[in-house]
Amino acid sequence: MAELLVKARNVNPRKSIGDVITVKPDGWKWGKDECLPQFVVVKVPDLSEKEAREKYMLPLWDDEIPKEVQTPLKFREKNIEVAEIEIAIKDQKSVITLTKIQLESKIEVKTSGSISL
Repeated sequence: MAELLVKARNVNPRKSIGDVITVKPDGWKWGKDECLPQFVVVKVPDLSEKEAREKYMLPLWDDEIPKEVQTPLKFREKNIEVAEIEIAIKDQKSVITLTKIQLESKIEVKTSGSISL
């Protein structure tokens, strides 16, 4: 199982609500600040930690500039839908559980064309 620490509040312009901050293994002992109002932990029983890192920890790059000479446009190229995070906030749940299929259906992919600089 993978556990994803997800941004729940916007305080950094590079990190958006729904961005996966880090991925940890099942049973990870999250700190007292790794909860609402700043974060939501998303547990995904049928997703491995390795697969979660490979899919959800990639930054968003400008496709027209070589990666070697740029900084990422955004912290992550994918995020969990803001609506899903807002539901957790409304329900005051710092931890939610989604299946791999549920998570995939709630992923938004950012593009460099959708980023205003």
